Amino acid sequence: MEENVGLRYPLNAQIEVTEDCNHKCFYCYNYWRENNSVSKKMSNESAKKLMDIFFSQIKPFDTVITGGEPLMNMPASLEIAKQLYKKNAPCSMNTNLSLLNKNKLSQLKNVNPDMGFLVSLPYFQNEKFKQITGINTLNKVLENLENLVKEGFNPTINMVVHKINKDSVYEQGKFLVENYGIKKIAVTPALRPAFRGDSNYHLNNDEMVSTLRDLVKLRSDFNIKINALEVIPYCALPEDLRKDKTFRRSCSAGRSSIQIAYNGDIRACGHSPFTEGNVFTEPFKNIWNRLNVFRKNVYVPDDCKECVEVKSCLGGCRYEGLKEGEELNKKDSRMVGKLEKMVVTEILPSVDENINYKVNLYGTRKEKEEEYLLYNGGTLLVNESMKKFVEGIRPKGFKLNNFPKQYREKAEEFGKILKAGGFLVE
Repeated sequence: MEENVGLRYPLNAQIEVTEDCNHKCFYCYNYWRENNSVSKKMSNESAKKLMDIFFSQIKPFDTVITGGEPLMNMPASLEIAKQLYKKNAPCSMNTNLSLLNKNKLSQLKNVNPDMGFLVSLPYFQNEKFKQITGINTLNKVLENLENLVKEGFNPTINMVVHKINKDSVYEQGKFLVENYGIKKIAVTPALRPAFRGDSNYHLNNDEMVSTLRDLVKLRSDFNIKINALEVIPYCALPEDLRKDKTFRRSCSAGRSSIQIAYNGDIRACGHSPFTEGNVFTEPFKNIWNRLNVFRKNVYVPDDCKECVEVKSCLGGCRYEGLKEGEELNKKDSRMVGKLEKMVVTEILPSVDENINYKVNLYGTRKEKEEEYLLYNGGTLLVNESMKKFVEGIRPKGFKLNNFPKQYREKAEEFGKILKAGGFLVE
């Protein structure tokens, strides 16, 4: 078998504990799955078995418990959250929140008090919420959100944006900040996978850009963190948004992330209908090596290869508009054309000599000889001396004035690099 290229292990993994969901959102990428009466859930025994494989073979930095709706399979969700907490491994849950009553919240907090939450909220008023989800659970969602915040959690609220709710991003964000103290808001432009058969809900590029500008305005007006959780081809964005690091995402499918189904099947991405192998029946290394095609950029569309941004953008989403029988190197339908000018984003920030910066580091690992990866949600590839430097300052933080004069210039150089990557925060 061909040797692995790129990362030795994924940076993150999504564990899908169930395909079941109590919401029936019309845009959901899980819509392609069979809708039958057979419940597809991970057993508690399988969850325990998976965790053994997880720590010995897969070794991601962070993990997402997802579905379907993961709160419909509490035993497996609790087992996974508990084992990750024992290993001091970051863990979060993707949920619509409608089922997170006080009892379930207490159970989750008991096994993993550091858990993060990504909450899907398609609309903040009843009529359109029911139109989108097919169920009237908004009051429960908001009640559970209030309890979640009161318990000290800091959830990110994600809004999948489409024709129905495209003009309400700012209004919904304002509502969440003012009524629930939400500090992190994301949008996800709805994809239009061709296997759905109906793409009338998706945004055109102008509409998509408008929703992103509303998101930026929320950040400016309320000083909150924002994110866009879908890969967007850079050529679909105006220059000012291309410069914004929030939107400079690229496809991580098979490159740095995987999804594990309830039965152990591995997919390169949650949007993918293709199984790449099963972690219960073969070594994960074999599956990861099989995904080399993603890390070799085999599926980057030919139209993108002469674009100046191709190394960062990688051609958008490989599953957007995917049609049966086609290869994954087809164009993302949102693509406009190759870019001739690369935007300048790598200006190193200054380091205040009097501030004691906290070190934001999830973990480190060796990638190659003399190459180490620092991870905080983003990555930085460093040599051994830089790795030791970061680990050395981690307990007490980084304050430039604390370094002896003869080392201060070098420390400032390191500090600027770390701050640019989000590894130093005030």
